[in-house]
Amino acid sequence: MGVYAGFVDKMPMGAAMNKAMTFRMGQMFGQKYMPILLDSVLQEKVDPSTVFTHHLPLAETKHGFELFKHKKENCIKILLKP
Repeated sequence: MGVYAGFVDKMPMGAAMNKAMTFRMGQMFGQKYMPILLDSVLQEKVDPSTVFTHHLPLAETKHGFELFKHKKENCIKILLKP
């Protein structure tokens, strides 16, 4: 799931146009699918742990955001543990 970011001001639209790039976007109805997905996880039909590339204690949240923001250490998703 993604988060709607509002106005995108850092997108180099001129460069994208010069490369004839196509952008496709749409809404993801997370609220609709959350109960189904959660039930699948609770019934162990789906294992979400394969998505996490990093596991950090909650105290290292700031470090985790830096890893994710700058895609350091091939970071895709971080699981913060209390």
